[in-house]
Amino acid sequence: MEYNYEKVAQSLRLMYVGNMIIIASILCTILAWIIPPLIFLVSMAVLGGTVISLVGLVKLRNEHQAYRNAVITLVIVFVVGLFANDETIFGALMSMAQDICNLLMTYFVIKGTNAVLQSRGAAGQMELGKKAWRWQLISFGAAFLSGGITLLCLLLSGSLLDSPSLILPLISVFASLAISLVALVYYLRYLKQSSEFLI
Repeated sequence: MEYNYEKVAQSLRLMYVGNMIIIASILCTILAWIIPPLIFLVSMAVLGGTVISLVGLVKLRNEHQAYRNAVITLVIVFVVGLFANDETIFGALMSMAQDICNLLMTYFVIKGTNAVLQSRGAAGQMELGKKAWRWQLISFGAAFLSGGITLLCLLLSGSLLDSPSLILPLISVFASLAISLVALVYYLRYLKQSSEFLI
């Protein structure tokens, strides 16, 4: 299959830049608590980063079936997100479905990108994609485990406010965050390096 390498490279670059804007905006949220007017700017930056990333993904939809599947999964993420919350059992299930769909979307992006990279003989980049995917799976498993530990401690103690029952959930949350950060770094590096390779 013939690919438009320049278009794929530009789209992957948009996804990378969009995600970097989102991450920087989230980090700036701390400043927004100190300077309240920044909350609006941070929100706009997150929205802008999301739109840039989405435009990159949508532009890829005709380059490979996996990219089309990623766009379809993205639509499902938005629909399910309308019902996701932590207040009801149904909302919690929708939140879990949203997490699974986000994981699937990442899988499709990596699968499509690796197919394009394979046509250019980029074995090293493909290996980075496989590594990024493994870290995404580990991150998803760690988040699921962390949620299970928190729920179990809550059920056993009746409250997470008791200091002994708070330690284990806190450790699991911080471990899960650290793993998700590693997974994010691998994924963003993969997007960036793949876009640079395909130019």
